[in-house]
Amino acid sequence: MVVGENPYAPASFSMLFLIDPATGSYTINTSPIPRTPESLRLFPYTGSNWALYVSLHGGGIYQLKNFSGIPNLQPGDLFIAQEEPSGGKVYHVYWDSNTNSFVTQLIADFSGLGYLEDMVFAPVPEPSSLLILFGLAGMGRLVHRRRR
Repeated sequence: MVVGENPYAPASFSMLFLIDPATGSYTINTSPIPRTPESLRLFPYTGSNWALYVSLHGGGIYQLKNFSGIPNLQPGDLFIAQEEPSGGKVYHVYWDSNTNSFVTQLIADFSGLGYLEDMVFAPVPEPSSLLILFGLAGMGRLVHRRRR
């Protein structure tokens, strides 16, 4: 289990707590990203049609769905969001056992778009599913109009 420190803590408190849920023991590591993490998410283990949805206060929701350009991406890798005064950044983070350290890659920069609040992985709806959804919504409108 990974727990981040408060994003408004001083830079000296930029750390991650790695907790073993079986024993309760923990180690404290320096955060692999500048400053402190705002949000931590694991890349999903199953399925292939995933998107990362990033919420920016005052800036909307962004969908990141092309992960093919991220080197060494594996299921279970960590995505860490960092809030900044006028935006935020999303990093791909994984452990490199050869160097015994975290490897960090910046994958998105939302500077000037609003405060990064949270992110979540969710499946991308297939186009046929969207057509069915919009079709049902359209039928619902017709039925609602006829009742008036």
